[in-house]
Amino acid sequence: MPKKDVKAQAASTSKDAAPKSQDLKPVDLRTKRDKTQLKSLLKLAFFSALMFCAPFAVFTASAYTYLDPLYEVTIGIPSPDKRATVGGIFAVIVANIVVALFVLTAFNDNDSQDVKEE
Repeated sequence: MPKKDVKAQAASTSKDAAPKSQDLKPVDLRTKRDKTQLKSLLKLAFFSALMFCAPFAVFTASAYTYLDPLYEVTIGIPSPDKRATVGGIFAVIVANIVVALFVLTAFNDNDSQDVKEE
């Protein structure tokens, strides 16, 4: 049986044990779970802002007669004393639409593939 060169064997194992600087890859500290949580939090923040702004925008647009073309097509232009009531009704409808959109995006969000049990 031929003898192996001990020095060559020791040199090859020490080279294999120490990683080269070009072999090192940066470590991503955020896991898939963290990314999914961040995505969900951003989605919640977006819909919260939309839930706050959209009804106010619709009510204000109704009060300042910006929605008169819509009223002409649907219910007829309301009198000035009923404009606030009609604007409030449309604001409630818009708020319900925002909630429905949030629920739809929550159900369509596919987290089961993104997050694996650790």
